Formats: sequence, C-alpha cells, structure tokens
Amino acid sequence: MYKHVSRREPFAIEPAAEMAERLTKASIREGLQRAIKESSPRPSTLMQQTLGKRDPGKLNLARQGLNVAIYALKLGDALGYPVTKLTELALAGMFHDIGLTLFPESMLTKVEPFSKNERERIKKHALNGWEILRLLGRDWEWLADVTLQHHEREDGSGYPNGLGGDQIHEYSKIIGICDIYEAMAHGRAGRDEVTPIDALKEILQTERGRFSQTILRAFINGLSSYPVGSWVRLSSKEVGQVIATNKDNPLRPILEIWYNSHGTKLPQSKVIDLKREILLHITGPATEVPRTK
Repeated sequence: MYKHVSRREPFAIEPAAEMAERLTKASIREGLQRAIKESSPRPSTLMQQTLGKRDPGKLNLARQGLNVAIYALKLGDALGYPVTKLTELALAGMFHDIGLTLFPESMLTKVEPFSKNERERIKKHALNGWEILRLLGRDWEWLADVTLQHHEREDGSGYPNGLGGDQIHEYSKIIGICDIYEAMAHGRAGRDEVTPIDALKEILQTERGRFSQTILRAFINGLSSYPVGSWVRLSSKEVGQVIATNKDNPLRPILEIWYNSHGTKLPQSKVIDLKREILLHITGPATEVPRTK
C-alpha cells in the first residue's frame, strides 16, 4: 500500500486490515514481551521479523509502521482493549505515517538537522495522511482522523491543530507515544538507536506533560523492558532472571541472581527486590547467560 500511495496509484485497505487482524492474533498467541526480547538476526516469528534491527539510513516506512503497530498493541493490551479495538489500533499504527510517502526520500533520510522550512513541511505529513485515508470512504474516517491527530498532545502543544485532552482520539495518543519510542529504540537518519530502557526513561522525563497519566501508565506497564523470565545485568555486573515485576515501579523488578560479577554461577541463587535495593540498577539485558565456570 505504501508503494501504491507513493506512486499516486489507487489502493485498497482490505489487505492491510486483514494483516492487522493477523498481527493482533499473532501478538496474543506469541506474547509481545517474549517476541520483543527474543528478536534476532534470524527471526522465526512474525514479531521477530517486525522488530529486528534496521539500517537507520534506509527509509522503510512500512517497517516503521509495523514496529509502531506492535508497540501500540502492547499498550492497548495494558489498557484492557478487546480484540476488535486492538485490531483497529494495529491498523492505525501501520499507517500513521503514510503521509510521509508524499515527501522525497532524500529529505526523509538526510542526516543533517531539518531547516525551519523543512520542519514546517514535514509537519504537513499528518494532514497528508488524513487526505489519503479519507479517500477510502466513510467506514475508514476514524483511521484518517487517528492519522491526522497522532502528533497532537495532551497539553495542546502538538500539531497540526493544537488539540488537547479529550479532543484527541485515544488511538492517536497511543500511536503518538509509540512513534516516539520506535524512533528512539530503532534509530532514524541522523539519530543513533538507544536501548529500550534508555528510551523509556527519556520519554518519561521529556514527555510527561504531553501525554495523559493513563497513557503513560499503560506505556510503562505495557513496554516494560523486563518481563518475567528475562535475563538482565546489574550495575554490580551480576546477572539474574526477572521472577516478578513491581506494578508501581516496573523498571525495578524482583530478580533471582544466578551469576556473580565474574560470570561464575552461584552455588545458591539469591533474590533481590530492586525496589528496596536502591543502590543497584539494571544496566541492560543479558543477551547470553554466562557459562558455568
């Protein structure tokens, strides 16, 4: 569909809607957290294929849309959305940036910062997307509206219309925060990717007033980088497995430590609650469990 739009060719939404439904069902079946943690260069699942690394210097709007769709599904799940709403949310994530297809690729992949004029031009992509999707007819007006509003913010500081609060479609709020997270976690032209936990922390620091507490809470709970069963490395260089999450502080879960700072397996594991151990923090995932020495 992206290619058809970029070539100004007629397109149909139905194949994409079917894909969104399959994506939703796959997310429920596979488990989003597991898929995100297990992404690898040789993926074996739909989620892994979507969330694998990409070259920030190459434009792939469809891939970015799929990434946002998966993150949005996780937030929707945290908000208790039924399957029907999750499917709609996935579709909105897939096409939120379709308006960017009307811009030259050289502009979207440039490494240098945008000029003031370029920034103003890029802001029109939300309106472009609305104009593209409204051609699909009355049944898809909601999708066009979500696309139009995905850069609006709770405090009225967004664009294109400076909407705020309840004036913004909830899907747009979810897509908006997932779009920011996706850009940081995967990188874009001129911006290196950061770790999921660093992306999470920065968003909470810089975007707190621009999203509602409901959306931020779902964002933290839905995109917590440390699901039960995942392996992590501590600031002490010890390695452990997450055995429980702290709902009110998902960035500081409860761990079972199995390896010391030298990578040696402990004769007996120990349990640490990071909510209580304030001098310790997780530095990142442990992609490979140390070998027993």
